[in-house]
Amino acid sequence: GTLFSSTLFPGRAPDGKILLTTFIGGERDPSLAQQKESILISTAKKELTKLLKIKGEPTFQKVKKWPNAIPLPSIPRHPRLKPVNCHNPSSPRQPGIIGLPGK
Repeated sequence: GTLFSSTLFPGRAPDGKILLTTFIGGERDPSLAQQKESILISTAKKELTKLLKIKGEPTFQKVKKWPNAIPLPSIPRHPRLKPVNCHNPSSPRQPGIIGLPGK
């Protein structure tokens, strides 16, 4: 997945530029993250160019590997969301939290 970091956090990119943060690998395919940095950059550029119709080359590229990042519980997704789904989304204690069942 890719985050538009400069949209989420204004000031992270110079005027006229955007900063994208792309995550590769993860729980679904952890072996992808073990590739050489040049392969990771090439893969990200290829996919983002196709999806976002990017023209030109990036002005900045950096690879940071987190081998144990964002662990997920081993239980299925739906039961993890059950407490959130039962919560009244209009509650003043947690406004805007709405859980949706996964596939």
